[in-house]
Amino acid sequence: LARRTAMLGDVVEIGSWKGRSTWYLARGLEDAGSSHRVVAIDPHLEGTREAFERGVAEGGLAGRIDAHVAFSHELAEEFTGPVGLLWIDGDHSYASVRRDFEEWFPKLASGGYVALHDTVNHWYGPTRLVRQLLVARCDLAAVGVIGTITYARKTQPSQVNRLRGIWARAGFEAVTALRARRMGRGPVNAAPGEQ
Repeated sequence: LARRTAMLGDVVEIGSWKGRSTWYLARGLEDAGSSHRVVAIDPHLEGTREAFERGVAEGGLAGRIDAHVAFSHELAEEFTGPVGLLWIDGDHSYASVRRDFEEWFPKLASGGYVALHDTVNHWYGPTRLVRQLLVARCDLAAVGVIGTITYARKTQPSQVNRLRGIWARAGFEAVTALRARRMGRGPVNAAPGEQ
């Protein structure tokens, strides 16, 4: 997705942890020959900042990454650049995932992608948000699931997209049911007070 959207704008990564996904996103931009950058946002509350910096430096793509030790909502209002890919993998509580989507999705360029990690009943918050988005929005297309990642392309709103979203929700539920068969019912992980 980073390669596919490399010419549309920056990649905004919400939740960088130790920098592994950051490196892959930067590699996608590099491979596409894009001048855009990865805007990596993470408060590093779990003490991962040094591991993140080490991982980015060892990967050799530090020049493509703008790292911010912050919460995503602290940067959302001031961010002005176009976004080609929005990667949401921060706080997995429902309220936080929803806030990340609501604050950053409007900045996503038409044709850009949003991707949420730890969906498909892996975490309650991201899974619940995906379920809601697929039936409530009419500006998402090309919905797909790979592993525990759900992604969709931002497009012009239409009733056709709403119907496709409902169909995608049915597919999402089928994948979720298969996962539940292997992992047990309900989300594997949930924030305190959720479920």
